[in-house]
Amino acid sequence: MVRKQSGIKNVVKAKNDKQKIVIIGDSHIRSCAAELQQQLRRKYSVSGYVKSGAGMDVIVHSVKEEIGKLNGEDVVVVWGGSK
Repeated sequence: MVRKQSGIKNVVKAKNDKQKIVIIGDSHIRSCAAELQQQLRRKYSVSGYVKSGAGMDVIVHSVKEEIGKLNGEDVVVVWGGSK
């Protein structure tokens, strides 16, 4: 939704448009997204993508795909390093 006010263009988020937090990583992140969602409640939409046994190259490739779906206010957490 875009609202003009005194000649200044303000962008206003719709009520259902929550800021997103995406966590992508190896098996060490299992259940992190669910725990974070519980802590943040309704303020954020939290998603977790577990790539069990994946190296950083696979995780980074997944991040590149996911970034295209986000906006400038969203957050991506990349968690890896076991390989």
